[in-house]
Amino acid sequence: EEMQLSRTGLNRYASRMEKVGAKIRASREMAEVWAAKLGSAPTSDVGKLLMEFVKTLAFETSMSMAEDDKPVAPKALGQLALVAQ
Repeated sequence: EEMQLSRTGLNRYASRMEKVGAKIRASREMAEVWAAKLGSAPTSDVGKLLMEFVKTLAFETSMSMAEDDKPVAPKALGQLALVAQ
């Protein structure tokens, strides 16, 4: 059987992907702001690894929140900033 995609289904998918894309763009902008506030990039291997971990954690958290449409708690952002320092 040949399956066809409905227009409404395609529109729902496109709308959902646009929301996810907007959240990814917003998280990138937030990452740039935090990077500017935290100063220079880490030079040690451990520091670089920690920064990558924080970026990955922030991305995964924002993606899971995108499904629930929950805002990020300011306390969580503060804790991420402390870990990044």
